[in-house]
Amino acid sequence: MLQELQSEGEPVAFAVPSDAAHGEATLAPVLDVRAAKPLHAELLALRGDTVIVDGAQVERIGAQCAAILLSAARSWESDGQEFSLVNPSDALCRGLELLGIGLHEVGGTLPDFGEATV
Repeated sequence: MLQELQSEGEPVAFAVPSDAAHGEATLAPVLDVRAAKPLHAELLALRGDTVIVDGAQVERIGAQCAAILLSAARSWESDGQEFSLVNPSDALCRGLELLGIGLHEVGGTLPDFGEATV
């Protein structure tokens, strides 16, 4: 069961499973300008610990939320902590690419399907 993290009237930026270890989060499907403030606040609350962010549900990402993820990845790196974006959706990858941001710049990695055999 996901516990929604939002103030009254604020859009959900991401949800944290209520029984998950500290530092795990799932991004919301729509990361537009309205989601930027809650996304920033929730990531800031997780600072100082390793963070794993699941991007599988993202259907759309705007420049503000992309900038927040980029800043978070750089902040965690500066702090000597790990910031990982796992399971990025195709829409998330395309959105970041359109904004000129590499997946690796926001702590992301593509799934490793192993070596192909011929």
